[in-house]
This record gives sequence, C-alpha cells and structure tokens, in this order.
Amino acid sequence: MDSTHMLSLVFLALLVYKPLWIVDVGFQLSFSAVMAIIWLSPPLNKLIKSKWSFVRWIRSILMVSLAAQLGVLPLTLYYFHQFSGSFWLSSLLVLPLMGAVLLIGLLVIVLAILNMDQWWLTELYNELLGGILKLIEIIGAGGYWREDIPFSLKLCLISLLAGVSLTFWIYLKNSISRRLFLFFSLVLIITGWKDSLREATNNFYLLHQTGNTLIALGRQNQLTWTAPDSSLRLSNNQALRDLKRIGRFKEVNKQPFSYLSNWGGHRLLIIDSLGVYTPGLKQDWVLLTHNPKINLQRLIDSVQPSFIMADGSNWTSIARLWAATCHKNKLRFHYTGESGALVLSMD
Repeated sequence: MDSTHMLSLVFLALLVYKPLWIVDVGFQLSFSAVMAIIWLSPPLNKLIKSKWSFVRWIRSILMVSLAAQLGVLPLTLYYFHQFSGSFWLSSLLVLPLMGAVLLIGLLVIVLAILNMDQWWLTELYNELLGGILKLIEIIGAGGYWREDIPFSLKLCLISLLAGVSLTFWIYLKNSISRRLFLFFSLVLIITGWKDSLREATNNFYLLHQTGNTLIALGRQNQLTWTAPDSSLRLSNNQALRDLKRIGRFKEVNKQPFSYLSNWGGHRLLIIDSLGVYTPGLKQDWVLLTHNPKINLQRLIDSVQPSFIMADGSNWTSIARLWAATCHKNKLRFHYTGESGALVLSMD
C-alpha cells in the first residue's frame, strides 16, 4: 500500500470517528500539507540535480517545505488572508534543529519518569527551544510578509481544483489533465480579475465589539469610521481590517467621535452609560451603548427614531428588554451581541 492510499484510509477513519473534523481548519491544513508533500515533493526534487550529498540534502528540505506551502496556500489565503515568503529560510534553519529538540525532549521525559532528573539537560533543552522560537520570530519579522489579502471561498475552491489537476497532469501526462489544469487556471485568473474590479458598496456598519463601540460608513472606495476609544487604530483592530479587506476599501479615515452625527444623510444619536440626550430633538437612528439607564419608551416618544441599535458594550439581559419595547412599538431593533454586526445599505 502506497502513501496516498494510507493517508486516504487515515483521513476516512478520522472522519468516521469525528465527522465534524472536516470543517476544522487544522485538520484541513494538516492533510493538505501532507498530501502535497507526498504528491509534489518528488517531481520538485527532480528539478535540481546534483552529485553532492549536501546539495541534495538542502534541496530535499527546501522542496518539502515548498510542496507543503503550495498545498496549504489556498486554505491559508482563505482563512487567514496572509502569506509569508520566508518559509524557505525557516525550513532551512529550523528543521535541522528540530531533530535535536525532539531527541533531548524525549530524553528529559524518560529521565523524569525514572526520577533521574538532570538539571543541566533541562536547561539545555529550554535554551535550545527558546533559541529556535527567537529565530522563528526574527525570520518572521525580517522576511516578506503580506497581510489582508482578499481571497474568497470561490477562489480557494478553484485554486484547489487547479492544483489537483496539475498533480494529475504531472503524473499521468495526459491531455485531459492538462486541459483541466489550463481551464481551472484560466477561471482562477478571470475570477480574481473580476473580484479586483468589484467596487465597494455604500453601507453603514455597526461592528460588534465587546465592551466598545465601533461604527463605520463605506462610500465607494473610502471607509470612514469612529469610536469613543482614542487608542483604537486600524492596525490593532481585526474587525476594521476585515471590513477593509472584504469591502475592498482603498482609503480608510477616522473621524472624531460625536454623540450627535450624520451618517449618509441619517441623523444618529449615541447614548452611553450616562443616559444623556436632548428631549424633543428628533433623530433618525439611536445607538445605545454601555447599558444606559433610560426609560426607552420615553425616549421613543420624545426622539421618535425609526431604528434603534445596541452594540456589544451592552448586557444581553438589558438588550432583550429593549427589544421587547421596540417590538411593542413596531420599531426596528438590532443588537449585535445576538444578531452580529449590522450592515445597512445606503444606496
């Protein structure tokens, strides 16, 4: 039985044991990497020939790493939207040291079981492991790193189909596999090109943030956002980065936070924990944040909003009481803690 059949049997046996593993990211990445190493590393090794054993050893490490990276690349781009070009350097420097780490670690465990602890061996193991982690950190910081890459599920599936058809073409060398590879490659290029031309839609966003408030407005290729937390930045907020990537916004601007503001022609009143607002001043939308102690019925009668929102800074129990009051008044209500982020079309 060859490696492919063995891996297929393990794959099916694990899915029979736990079927939900099929949607687990780690499970998908592990099997994709192993399958790519089995299928792609042999033909990749044939690209570089040498009579020197040291060169062949280096070639083997690099090609195994390259095969694994090619196997997981579509899934990595889809799930994490990032790519590192320094994998070859980490493989060349780190993999040779992993054998020593595993050997010393196993020896430490055996000696601990036999009550024959050797402190110097444990210190050596810790220093070696810490050095490897520091080396990986240095390589990651200094190498090529691309983040926030737009890559949809459609592109991921087409890329996987192109990769499988390429593998069949390499091994079978028939015209059907070649045509399938060229077809999927062409579809991948056209789909990626069409996605890059897709313009951002005009939407109002209320993002779910635990204990915080974050609202944004997308207009064509520009995203404008605001938050009461002055320390919040695009670089340190994953929700904003995801919104920028998914919406394909080219320009991102932060505007000063205000409790009374206008978003796409709609007047927005934000009420925080102080519960302060001007009675009788009509507003289109009301955003409740940080559990304000207010009489919502009195607010509705005074401000007369058409839509009431509550973000993740509010308690669920209080938000459900607000939802019941809005339902009684036939007023639209949205709580991000239960319904997720709010997206309102402004077109």
